[in-house]
Amino acid sequence: MASGDVNGFWGGYEAAVRKAGIPDERVRWHVYWAHKFAASIRGVPLRARCLADIRAFLDRLKRREDIAPWQYEQAREALQVLYRDHLGIALNAIPAERAGGAAPRPRDARADGGRPDPRHSALLDRLRREIRTRHYSARTGSAYAAWAARFLAFHDQRPPQEIGPAGIHAYLSYLAEERNVSASTQNQALNAIVFLYTQVLGLDPGEFDGFVRAKRPRRVPASLTREQVSALLSHLDGDCHLMAALMYGSGLRLSECLRLRVKHIDLDRRQIRVADGKGQKDRMTPLPDIFAEPVREQFTRARQVFDEDSRYGQTDGEWPDQHLFPARRLSVDPATRRVQRPHFSKETLQLRVKHAARQAGLDKSVTCHTLRHSFAAHLVQDGCHIQTVQELLGHARRSTTLLYAHPMNRPGPPVRSPADHLTLRARGPAQPEIPGKGEGV
Repeated sequence: MASGDVNGFWGGYEAAVRKAGIPDERVRWHVYWAHKFAASIRGVPLRARCLADIRAFLDRLKRREDIAPWQYEQAREALQVLYRDHLGIALNAIPAERAGGAAPRPRDARADGGRPDPRHSALLDRLRREIRTRHYSARTGSAYAAWAARFLAFHDQRPPQEIGPAGIHAYLSYLAEERNVSASTQNQALNAIVFLYTQVLGLDPGEFDGFVRAKRPRRVPASLTREQVSALLSHLDGDCHLMAALMYGSGLRLSECLRLRVKHIDLDRRQIRVADGKGQKDRMTPLPDIFAEPVREQFTRARQVFDEDSRYGQTDGEWPDQHLFPARRLSVDPATRRVQRPHFSKETLQLRVKHAARQAGLDKSVTCHTLRHSFAAHLVQDGCHIQTVQELLGHARRSTTLLYAHPMNRPGPPVRSPADHLTLRARGPAQPEIPGKGEGV
């Protein structure tokens, strides 16, 4: 579909959701689940999908520990509206299988997003425990366990002790050649497999060099102008406005912003301590003066939530340990099974930023990370030393930061194209086209 067709399709779906009587505050989540289903199978249009595809998508959600039963029902309802009300296809008219039979699935797709093979459940539980012991992030633990499950599924659930270096080489090459994954994705899979062998099993994975490496594209990070950042922020409100402002004003990653705690903010010194950032590193970054008072007001709101939770014994730690941006609802921690209040929803913030970019009329793809890119690009434009920018961003390698030192971002007069110095003659009237060979005059 062309961009306009895509926007029109999802706009029509949103209208169908509202017409189905879904409350306004839940409409965006129905759109979210329908989007997720649409992206779950590449190359297969929604009208060409079958009941098996729908059941597989819902089964994966049902098996996920972080999906509550009401979220599963919400996703199921979203797909009903998608087919019945928007596409005009009765649910009993959807074929059981795709025309010509179900499409073959990738060899490692059997472990994608689903429950691991029972033969390896204990092994994957050990992997998760080792991740927690080393204080890695929960996201790293989930990613490593998923890659280990895919790796074992690729080798038909054989014990990892029987696979060896040749099997590791084959899987990593398969990811690059057949799955066409990015270099960072392949590297994460490699790290997960090495962790499984060395830290969980206590085995040497052996020599498996020479596998096909995924190509690592060198892209200039996309950023916004200062005017575009102001326009974007003007279409956000509440917690989302302040979080987006800090991602831009302090150069925070999305996860770093969501995990901010009261004790990380120093209002007197106008500083933010980013604790346990990427690579388990701490760093300091400035708190903009313009956002100091909104942060102080956020302290007050977060304190009210903390006091209310304390009344019912549902707090975790003292006041300085609380999230600066607490979630609106309590939830059960899947690791400890304790009821607690997590931080603000990542998905909600991402959706709000994308929606604000559309409302601001920005003609480029904007994500939360674009705000961090803009922070770095504007520092370089203002003449900030590249080493200072590297330290503020928390980059391990100077080469990563140097991507922001593109000639168009450097301080001084803007780079002008040599075409701007041409003296062009006024264009005359359009000439008639010369007929091609074999055409009549």
